[in-house]
Amino acid sequence: MNKKIVSLFTVILLVFVSAIPAFATSSNGMPLIGDSSYLLDDSELQILSDEIEKVSEEANMDITIITLDSLYGDTTEEAVKYWHDEMGYSQDSLMLLVSMEYNDVIVKSFGENGGDVFSESAVQDILDEVTPYLSMGDYYGAFNHYIDLASEYVYDANHFDFFMNILISLGVGLVVALIVVLIMKAQLKSVRFQSAAANYLKGDSLQVTEAYDHFLYRHVTRVAKPKVNSSSDGGHSASGKF
Repeated sequence: MNKKIVSLFTVILLVFVSAIPAFATSSNGMPLIGDSSYLLDDSELQILSDEIEKVSEEANMDITIITLDSLYGDTTEEAVKYWHDEMGYSQDSLMLLVSMEYNDVIVKSFGENGGDVFSESAVQDILDEVTPYLSMGDYYGAFNHYIDLASEYVYDANHFDFFMNILISLGVGLVVALIVVLIMKAQLKSVRFQSAAANYLKGDSLQVTEAYDHFLYRHVTRVAKPKVNSSSDGGHSASGKF
């Protein structure tokens, strides 16, 4: 990607954020919504910035939107990774990137936690839901729906973790209770079952004069080692046209 264009765009975003501090920014001060194609007016940008900031806080990761006039020769996958790094967004994050030149769109999650919350099916679902709005030229509707969908996946992930913690706590409690009961039960036994017969035999009453082993057969089962396919950044992506 053309470095001069990239640097100019970054400077514009920094000046834009400095001039209007009310707009949502990431932990490093960069905007969560980088609308370089001016698809939103100021009031729409303000509303969406407030909403995306709330979802980012709930998710404990950056939920972001980037609009570009062109990909400047990059693929959507290359562009979304580049802008994620260039803007310094959190390692765990989600980005919607829209390029106007050839109507390209991509939704990508980053990081291990980002990939867990926004799985392969989740980013595909978000793309499928957002694309019709983009096709109609309803960019505010598209971005608003994107934020709503991200919020739903974050809500589901947070509540899943909550219930899992409850189940784990209950499981630990049951295991501890079982151990205590077994210890108490063991203390009540005066006679215990013997796994071997030695204690039931009279001394020197059994003489073994000869012993040997017979090898009967061997059975070997071979299982193929599974192949693991994962993205190097731990996330998932879905892209298309609008």
